[in-house]
Amino acid sequence: MLRLSPTAVTVLVLALTGCGGDGDDAGAAGSGSGTPSVTNAATPTSVEPTTSSVPSASISATDDPALMVLNQGELEAALLTITDMPPGYSQDPPKDRPIHYFCNYDPPVMPTATVRHDFTKGGGLSTELAVVRIEQLGNADEAARYYSALEDALGTCDGETYQDTALTYSPMSVEQTGDRAIGVKIEADDFTLFEVFILTGPAVLSVGVGGLVNTDANVLTGLVRRQVERYSSAASN
Repeated sequence: MLRLSPTAVTVLVLALTGCGGDGDDAGAAGSGSGTPSVTNAATPTSVEPTTSSVPSASISATDDPALMVLNQGELEAALLTITDMPPGYSQDPPKDRPIHYFCNYDPPVMPTATVRHDFTKGGGLSTELAVVRIEQLGNADEAARYYSALEDALGTCDGETYQDTALTYSPMSVEQTGDRAIGVKIEADDFTLFEVFILTGPAVLSVGVGGLVNTDANVLTGLVRRQVERYSSAASN
């Protein structure tokens, strides 16, 4: 039976979860250089969206200095859970992940806390993965610097080789939410991944989905809406 490769799973968890992860750094050969700023993609990708089974929630800006810095437990409670997922997903047990940054860029500041939930649906060729993550910075200014470094990296990093797998990165249009939002499509020979990164007050949120065959951009949009709403509500109280 064909399964989503270990590299696909690793890349999904790493690349879809913002700028890094947990554990030891894993090297990669980057193809980008320089740091010009990347703009939010204005043109859609070639992906044809399908009807999402994730209920919609309104998207609103959260450029609000009053959003609080949350502790580890509060961040965990602000993550989406299995009840927020479309039918058929199961939640994976937590585990340590190696750190990797797009084309090995250097973040100017590091998060004070990071939380993540991973989900899996189906098996074999129909395997689909999803990741939601919150990276908490010390304040909104630090979060903006951290996020800008990610934007810069994605502006020049159009691909790299990670764990012997050639990855191609393409800008992806996304609905604007939080303070800023950017999207990227990651392609390899045997999988496609979509990810969205959202700057929201003193935190950077990331949501991603991927699979061998099925990668639904509309499911991604629904999960982004829910995660931004959940975090913003928790950080406003």
